[in-house]
Amino acid sequence: MLIDHKIPGYALREYVWLCVWRQESDEVIVVTFVPHTCDEFPVRSQFVRGSITLVVRLEKLPPLECGIPQTRVTYTQQMDVQGGRVAAKLVNKFAAAQLSPLCVMHATLDQSEKIDGEKRLEFEEMVRAHNQPYTEEELEVIKEGQDQHEMFKGEKGKVVKLPSSLATAKVARKEGDNHAFGWATTTVRASTVQVLAFVWDVMSRDTAREDNLERAIDERPSNHNFVGYAKKRSLRPLDNRDFVSRFIWKAEGTDFVLIQSPTSIVARPLLKDVVRAEYLSAMKIIKINDGETRLEYVCRPDAGGSVPTFIFNRYMTRFVSYPTEIQEYFQNLRPLSRWDAKDGRAVGEALLIKVDAESKKVRPTHMAREEARMRALFAQYRGLKEAGERYEWLEKMLARVVMDRIR
Repeated sequence: MLIDHKIPGYALREYVWLCVWRQESDEVIVVTFVPHTCDEFPVRSQFVRGSITLVVRLEKLPPLECGIPQTRVTYTQQMDVQGGRVAAKLVNKFAAAQLSPLCVMHATLDQSEKIDGEKRLEFEEMVRAHNQPYTEEELEVIKEGQDQHEMFKGEKGKVVKLPSSLATAKVARKEGDNHAFGWATTTVRASTVQVLAFVWDVMSRDTAREDNLERAIDERPSNHNFVGYAKKRSLRPLDNRDFVSRFIWKAEGTDFVLIQSPTSIVARPLLKDVVRAEYLSAMKIIKINDGETRLEYVCRPDAGGSVPTFIFNRYMTRFVSYPTEIQEYFQNLRPLSRWDAKDGRAVGEALLIKVDAESKKVRPTHMAREEARMRALFAQYRGLKEAGERYEWLEKMLARVVMDRIR
């Protein structure tokens, strides 16, 4: 393997491995890559021979309830770039970049879509057959949530710019309330019940985030009502935050409403060094046709504690981007055979938005930002993946288009 570590004045590094695997037990397989010298790959004068030792441990885990198998992968690596003095900070950076195959492995073999999809199909069937009555308390929570939409009717609210032009967002304030309310709307290529199933499944693998410390459903009094708990990691020096929220959905003709309202339960007392925050939201899930849904979303976040309100309000763009995340999720699932002009615009927007994979911390050192972005998007969007398999040149061409370097 030949790698350009992008050190000014340093030659390219080449690495040669010997790979051996061994089954240690019925549950564990170990794969080892060690530096190797052989006549087939002689040392070449124009390159510097480095060394990488890599150990991959594969441990079989119990299957999920739906029968899908699981494996824990432990990836350990040591790198020596050789050929003169190189700052330890740079070497550590190179080593971190070489861990990207683990991310590729996870993305390639991930079956979250199937796991979450089966759960949501069950929920969709339940929604169609749902006939449980709503209590007066539940109806009051729904009304209070829906009332928040009134402040954004017409031209009310200050427009907020989002990364994607497929969504519109605004911010407004109520008299006497320092906390801002956010509002956003977008169109999703899915049915109303499919969208409801997605947002209702707060424990799904698709909605897992790096700042999640704990997620749980503590109470479920009915099929349309549950109490959820979430603990989030905060940026230092702020204390971590936790939320206790009641979620209620209700059908209104062919449409749905979903309310998230702060609540309290005995099972979730206040914790030391964790601040209890609140999050109020109301989502209207409105049918356009059998395959398209319009979302109208209102939220009011409250960080709690001593965080100045004006600072927290600056992060409103992140909160009102939630409908865009839903739109992107369902766009990812659409096969190439179903694409039309609307899909082309949605994917075109995605090509111009930065992704985590293009960060210097995670992308391979030899890869440009735009190339890393295309690789991530072609793995993420089913339609793009199918197009890339049909036209091998497409991914690289789109990277050049985004770079504005077409010749």
